[in-house]
Amino acid sequence: MSQRSVILVVDDDPMMLALERMVLEQIGGYDVISTQDPAEAIDLASSQHASAIVLDVSLGPNQNGIDLSKKIKNDERSKSVPILLATAHGEADKGKEILFQSGADAYIAKPFSSLQDLVGKVRALLARRLAEVSV
Repeated sequence: MSQRSVILVVDDDPMMLALERMVLEQIGGYDVISTQDPAEAIDLASSQHASAIVLDVSLGPNQNGIDLSKKIKNDERSKSVPILLATAHGEADKGKEILFQSGADAYIAKPFSSLQDLVGKVRALLARRLAEVSV
């Protein structure tokens, strides 16, 4: 039996967090761990052997996803974990700039145009990571 990929979801909105979790578990077939706490996200990213991270750009007044992504990518234990930044439509046109600033691997606009888009982006990140590891 193959091991299911573990996806870490970080979002300060509890309803969005629940939606992302449900979509990734039920449609994507992934194991999901989630948190609203940026500090906990750093620990979970390295200690739970996440296969990928879905990270909201807007995490509240004290932290944002860009800074959190940089911290995760600068941690030796989690630097190779691909990060998908979830950003509001107003920020989506700045996607390349956000990716450059954050060190993240991809981004997706919220609200999602379809729930399958989230699963597709995560699958693409995992496939790219697998291809990099196989080379």
